[in-house]
Amino acid sequence: MKNVLLFAASNNPESINGKLINYTAGLFKKHKTNVLRLHDYPLPVYSPVTEAEQGIPKNAMLFKDQIQHHDAFVISVAEHNRSVTAAFKNTLDWLSRTDKDYSNMLSGKTILLISTSPSPGGARTALANAENMLRAFGATLFTGTISLVNYFENVSFTSSGMQIKEKNFSDNLKKSVDQLEK
Repeated sequence: MKNVLLFAASNNPESINGKLINYTAGLFKKHKTNVLRLHDYPLPVYSPVTEAEQGIPKNAMLFKDQIQHHDAFVISVAEHNRSVTAAFKNTLDWLSRTDKDYSNMLSGKTILLISTSPSPGGARTALANAENMLRAFGATLFTGTISLVNYFENVSFTSSGMQIKEKNFSDNLKKSVDQLEK
């Protein structure tokens, strides 16, 4: 049984990508899942001066520990101004400082990248940015990324939970989770 870490690349507690992560966690049937929230790991803005004066923040080390104890990841990438969120980039900046050989920090870890946004772009630009950054850490990216466009038009909430109306996205997400569980 694998341990799968899921988180939204946003520090917004009401993030639609966080809602998508919770939905995705419910699709796993065979593996143990753990959903984290970036806003539970606040970090100062990275700078060499802050690192020299204060060292590596405890929350960066706690987040790194979570990474080391999981075999695979699902990250829902939020987009701010056509890129990843500042919170996600800052987390990666601090994580890169926790180990001298950061290029292997995610070596052997499989990552599925997903995203959603209220726009027709579906955060695809941020997904491309995230792919480039995570490869620098040695990550093995799961084949393809999955993006849900027009979130508010394609998602509804019923008494049984979140429902995704966009069948192509829903089918691709389920297929990807099934492949991760093999």
